[in-house]
Amino acid sequence: QYKDENGKNYIPEKSFLELEKFILENEETTQYLKITTKKSFGKVLQAQNFVGVIQTKDGTTIEILPKIVNLDSDDNEIEKTKEILLKMLKTLRESPFKNIDMANLKLSKTPLLEIFITMFLDELTKLIQKGLKSDYINKEENINFLKGKLKISQQIKQNYIHKEKFYVEYQEFITDRIENRLIKTTLNFLYKKSKSNNNKKRIREFIFVFDEVQTSNNIETDFIKVKINRQMKDYEQTLIWAKTFLLGNSFSPYKGNNIAFALLFDMNLLFESYVGTYLKKQGLNVKLQNSIHHLAYLNDKGQFKLKPDIVIENNDEIII
Repeated sequence: QYKDENGKNYIPEKSFLELEKFILENEETTQYLKITTKKSFGKVLQAQNFVGVIQTKDGTTIEILPKIVNLDSDDNEIEKTKEILLKMLKTLRESPFKNIDMANLKLSKTPLLEIFITMFLDELTKLIQKGLKSDYINKEENINFLKGKLKISQQIKQNYIHKEKFYVEYQEFITDRIENRLIKTTLNFLYKKSKSNNNKKRIREFIFVFDEVQTSNNIETDFIKVKINRQMKDYEQTLIWAKTFLLGNSFSPYKGNNIAFALLFDMNLLFESYVGTYLKKQGLNVKLQNSIHHLAYLNDKGQFKLKPDIVIENNDEIII
């Protein structure tokens, strides 16, 4: 991102053209991005109802922040806005943001994507300290010594001439299991996305820890196979982060081939979640998207079902 002499934010033309093509080819994209034309600037990229990060294929990263304070230039204002955004993200259900620790984050100086990557690496650090899970994996190999069970049919077929070999089947207790494969795949993915020397250094160290682990060949299928039970509870937050990065469309209708990566959040839902959580902390009985009410009743039967964003049920019902 760069600025002209008047302080207006610009992005490289190549990146802009990629974004424009992405927007024009995907109808869903108009929910969070659109191209408009202004006399004094020409074509302008305008955010709609979504906030977050978009990265183009040439590596240009665009941050879309909430319109909370004036963001013309002051780093303190940017830091304040990012801090508020992260507080709002903490209230999202089934997201990796609930454990956000902002104490050591330099928000104004650190790009949003790097903040997210740091959070994932911090969760992974906790997991590794507790210990990676291993599993028994079935293996078949043609080796120089007898190990496990001799496969007679394969022994005859493979070693008719090489009598010194043994075709065997055995089990090995190793960390090469689905959950660890997804984590290693995430590390490889983020190493290409990150521009932070510190984050890249940490990622390289973690990849070394996962040296004997393969990467995932089918990410969506592997996530379906993951089962978080009491034994795997330590993996939960790290895998939620992994899913967020590898299936970056979890929070938005983003899809398409012109953008390298996008992690976007519906500001309407985010604001609703934040306000609802704040009201609950005040001791109020709050329900979000409550659909039990109707606009009117005819012969005791509800007509025109309502789905208000926030309902406060105390002595009286208040709809927001």
